Amino acid sequence: MLLYAHTLGGTWIYDDLFHARDDPRLADVRLWGQYLTDSYMPSGVDRLWRPLVSLSYAVQWKLTGDRAWPFHAVNILLHAGASALVAELARRLTGKRSVALVAGLFFAAHPLHVEGVAYIVGRAESACAVGSLGALVLLMRPLTVRRVMAVYACFLVALLSKEQGLLLPAMMLALWPLRRRLIEPMLSEASTRRGLVLIVLFTLAGYIVYREHILPWYWDASLLDYATQPMTHSGLRDRVLIPFALLGRAVALLVLPLKLSPEYGLAVITARQDLADIYLYLGILSSIAVLGGAWIAYRRRAWTMLFLLFCAALTYFMVANVKLIGVVFAERLLYLPSAFVLILLAMALSRLPRRAMAVVVAVIVMGWSVRTVTYAARWNDLMTFYARSIEDSPRAARLRVLLARQLIDRGELAPARRIIEEGLTVAPDYWKLWSLAARVAIEQGRLSDAQSYIDRAWTLNPQILELLAVEERLQARRAATRPATQPG
Repeated sequence: MLLYAHTLGGTWIYDDLFHARDDPRLADVRLWGQYLTDSYMPSGVDRLWRPLVSLSYAVQWKLTGDRAWPFHAVNILLHAGASALVAELARRLTGKRSVALVAGLFFAAHPLHVEGVAYIVGRAESACAVGSLGALVLLMRPLTVRRVMAVYACFLVALLSKEQGLLLPAMMLALWPLRRRLIEPMLSEASTRRGLVLIVLFTLAGYIVYREHILPWYWDASLLDYATQPMTHSGLRDRVLIPFALLGRAVALLVLPLKLSPEYGLAVITARQDLADIYLYLGILSSIAVLGGAWIAYRRRAWTMLFLLFCAALTYFMVANVKLIGVVFAERLLYLPSAFVLILLAMALSRLPRRAMAVVVAVIVMGWSVRTVTYAARWNDLMTFYARSIEDSPRAARLRVLLARQLIDRGELAPARRIIEEGLTVAPDYWKLWSLAARVAIEQGRLSDAQSYIDRAWTLNPQILELLAVEERLQARRAATRPATQPG
């Protein structure tokens, strides 16, 4: 909570503007039912459904209005809860308080989690993690009726917060053999265990059927924005190689989280995988290491290690773009998988002599804390956030679109034009940059340039309503500048 206290002075960033401030459903209680029947983003191609998170925004908006700090406060509390649950899960798995303390501190301080906390929309990650970790923690005790209901409640929280909640039953199943080795089950546990299995399976089946009814599971990935998901333009070779490079990025950020960014789409990650990319080989080596570690853990009967590797791999696989999701890569996607990795790291460090472990942990936590505080502070101001992020990731085309839009809305056309032109040098085939270039040209009176920019945008993406709006603005400007006809 201390590390993120300064984000209470933060604002709305990225998709926060729609989900937690401008969504017309927020202020009208009569429309809240739409959160149960419509997608997380009504116009979203990937048909996400996160009703619990959406309703939490609506309730907060009703109670506190359009002030950002209460939304940030809830995110901080959720992260604190997730960190405590990581510590408690580590303690129950290993029986060692030292491992629990280290794992909890690592999770709380890791800079990779800034996007999941400082970004209001990151609430989906932390809420799903709280539900998933809470269920696993509760399973590590004898199953009474009350505990079964608590596990089920955690399952609902995870399932209705983010799609990774679908994986919780598999993680609970994987925990069961290990659980039998670590705790003494009650004689009456058989009936409560059957009850838990039945309500989880029936709920999961009902969820899948209901989701298919309101938001069919299949969606056309080719309709995704090319800037957020460059893999839509990838061939078979690159569809195979890019997920390894993405894994390499994830491992690099977990180990050395120095260069953090809110945007990894075009042209940071492109549709074609460069064979000279170091992340590609780091990802391949990491895959081999995970498989090798799982085999060694199985041979040595190291069931705790095997369980943690399974959970880390399972939760990461869902966001690994082996099957395309709405975004090619984002730091917040690693929030839940990192919990299991950091417990494994804490277990490894616990093998060091006590003083050596204390020194290593102190250095890591202090270093990560400094990076977390400084990076989270960047999320507190919209313009500074976009500008600094572009400095760190000059090839991030979508960041330039976001900054240029803000500048245009403020009437700062000259810097907006410069940002757009720089963006076109790295992503000349991104239609949104051409659309914004047309907007700037219209406001500056360069109407012939505006028409050529619109024509270029149409050739790149001919089915976008945004371009129709820009064309209408151009026609209105032409009409306004046309000389009035004198009466005869």
